[in-house]
Amino acid sequence: MKLESPILILSAIGTLIALIKTRHRFAMFTGFWAFGLFAAYTIIPYKTPWLALSFLLPMCVVAGYAINELVAARDVAVKVLGGLLLAFAVGVLGYQTYGLNFQRYDDDSMPYVYAHTRRGFLDLIKQIEYNADKSGKGKNASIEVVSSDYWSMPWYLRDYPKAVFHGRFVDTNTAEMVVASEAQKDDLAQRYGGNYKYIGTYPLRPGVNLYLLVRRDLADESAKELYEIYNYMP
Repeated sequence: MKLESPILILSAIGTLIALIKTRHRFAMFTGFWAFGLFAAYTIIPYKTPWLALSFLLPMCVVAGYAINELVAARDVAVKVLGGLLLAFAVGVLGYQTYGLNFQRYDDDSMPYVYAHTRRGFLDLIKQIEYNADKSGKGKNASIEVVSSDYWSMPWYLRDYPKAVFHGRFVDTNTAEMVVASEAQKDDLAQRYGGNYKYIGTYPLRPGVNLYLLVRRDLADESAKELYEIYNYMP
């Protein structure tokens, strides 16, 4: 709840106000709804981050009630306090929202980042585009994707009609490129070592890395033999 601390604090204030005034039944109900679920999920040993959405909704409602009650108070000091709390909450949540959506969207230390594509994956797409252009075929280059983990690659390769997503090993010696996964590396040299060279390793999402193999006659001089994959330490 670090990201939602302003909502948590304001919802607690709203629930207390509703219980003290005992005039707004819906506010009282929403407070019990929010903190009842919060307590229940706290007790459950295994939980996933998106479960928080079920109690964040009522927390937002009762937090709004708290701001309304503070701003509508007769005491000027309480009005000012309500305005300051609102400004603080909007500022903190706005800053956190920007950071999560535009800066740390692939940071798996953030609780809401779940299986998001790593930005390093775009380097793989750039290498595919580079080698496709180098082959002279451009977007008609053949790309065999043998990794079972490849989403969201179909979107990035949507303009490549000869990009085939097998999800398993296939025999090939003519395709310009092969994309395999780290989980397949024990068999790569035997299957493709005679016709392909290793370009690099690229992250897809947390725990999933992809290898790009390029046909020998197309690969740059810096390309390596497939057995050198074993020297890569993620």
